[in-house]
Amino acid sequence: MMNGQTEQLIAAATEVVSANYADQISILPYRDEEAVLLIFAQPKRPPNCYFVLIQKTNGTFIYRTYERTFTFGEDKDVGVVGGWQADGSHLNMGARDYSDYQSFYDDIMANH
Repeated sequence: MMNGQTEQLIAAATEVVSANYADQISILPYRDEEAVLLIFAQPKRPPNCYFVLIQKTNGTFIYRTYERTFTFGEDKDVGVVGGWQADGSHLNMGARDYSDYQSFYDDIMANH
C-alpha cells in the first residue's frame, strides 16, 4: 500500500462489504514512519472501524484501530482505540472522541 498497490484491499472490501464501500476507502502513506493510514466510510454500527493505522516496526507490523462503540446515556458518539501487536496480542487503549483522522494519527504516534 505504501507504493500505491491497493488492488487487493479494494477487492477484498468489495467482496466482503460492497463496491460502494470500497470506493470510499482512502489510503494515506506516512513514509517517514513506515505507516499507512486507512480511512473508512463512517461506520454504521460497532465495532466497525473509522480508521486503521498499520505500521512496520522492527521487521513486523502493528495495527491500531479506531472503532465505533456504543453510546451510553447522553454521551456523544465515541470510539475505542484498539490494536494488535506483532505477537498477536490485542490492545484496548480506551475510548476517544476523535472527529478526524489526523487526531487519531497524532495521538497514536505520540502515545503508543
